[in-house]
Amino acid sequence: MVKILNTKNDNYQQSNRWKILGIFFGYVIYVYNKKSLIPLFTELISEFGFSEQDAGFITSAQQVSISVVTFLGGILTDYLPSTFLFSVGLLITGITTLFFPSGTNVYYFATIWLINGIGHGLELPTAIWLTKHFSTKDTFATNWSFVMTAVNIAGIITPTWSIFLSSNFGWKMALYISGTLTFATGLVMLIYFREESNLKTNHQKENEETIKKTTETKMGVWDLFIFFPPIWIVMINRFVVGLYRLSVHDWSQLFFASFHQYNDHNNQYLASIFITVFESSSIFGKLLFGKINDYFMRKKLTLVNNRGPSSTLVVRLSIAIGLHLISAFALFLYCNLLSTTKNISIFVLVAVIAGISSAGNVITLSILSTEIGDEKYQGLITSLCNLATKLGALCSGYPFTLIAFLIGWHGAYTFVMIIIILTLTLDMYLDQDENPFGEIEQI
Repeated sequence: MVKILNTKNDNYQQSNRWKILGIFFGYVIYVYNKKSLIPLFTELISEFGFSEQDAGFITSAQQVSISVVTFLGGILTDYLPSTFLFSVGLLITGITTLFFPSGTNVYYFATIWLINGIGHGLELPTAIWLTKHFSTKDTFATNWSFVMTAVNIAGIITPTWSIFLSSNFGWKMALYISGTLTFATGLVMLIYFREESNLKTNHQKENEETIKKTTETKMGVWDLFIFFPPIWIVMINRFVVGLYRLSVHDWSQLFFASFHQYNDHNNQYLASIFITVFESSSIFGKLLFGKINDYFMRKKLTLVNNRGPSSTLVVRLSIAIGLHLISAFALFLYCNLLSTTKNISIFVLVAVIAGISSAGNVITLSILSTEIGDEKYQGLITSLCNLATKLGALCSGYPFTLIAFLIGWHGAYTFVMIIIILTLTLDMYLDQDENPFGEIEQI
């Protein structure tokens, strides 16, 4: 991990390194708790006679509250300390998980998991705010990419760990362990960040600072939508990345089932390999493009008074354009090459390209979401951009399968590829000007 603060005080540097590591650990526990129930559904279905629709109802309840609170949570970071919200989210998810095993019907389980989602909705906006606070402009991307690998790491470990606990101690004990660990982590985070409880929120900074900002555009809430095109650009890009990643991850199993060069068993095997490589390469993609973002940001800070780009939007958007182009190429291979080749290395190569490029854009665009607009409304802006990602994920579900039903899986993925090309074309049009929107952020 790189030095987080450019200071001569080594203790201060070390303290912030440990805080980034603490955020990472908390995020791992968040994701572990969120995914701990899914591997256990077969036992719940067997014990209570639930249907697959009942299982979907329970998970949907959690997703609804996560989506709503992720949006509201970003706004809350403008008013309440993120150290407090990050810890409270862990406490909520821990307590609700401990209550879950005492239920006997689907409505109880869905209600508990709905409340559980409230805690999970606080994880993303607070984690990114804290990571930004403990980083400098030219190390933020690297640190955030490190924290975001928690999603992939926990996603790989959780299914095996939950099934192991369930097989040896029962599904209830598996959830008791998950809830206890999550609640305990929340308490540890409260204590660990107690010295940071006086962190200024964005509104406190706005009220206390009287620094003259001759280059910053002052705006109200509604002006964000009417006079601030960058927020729409970032939202469109994040929507597309969310749609791309989940449509490939969630439906490759069914898409590969339509292949004719192998039998059904081999198609399922190939799909499993593809998804595993896709997720594993995403970890590398996040770390790689965290470094790349920081490299170009350092150049930007060096050249800001010369002829270099003067807007963070231009720096990040240039990276996003390149990644969109690579993603579109990967999807072209995915649609046209995988259905005919018998070379398994081709499957692996396409999965690596798709995983790295899309994960790189997850990092690039999530960072950009925190760097545009008036600092007073930064939480709101970040929330709107997070909501766009959720909408992309939503469209990768039923709407995407409906398109696949109408024009086939090949046609549906081709449609997504066209959307990516249109998005990068829009980005290129905006990026051709050194500063298409004027000076909109504080350097």
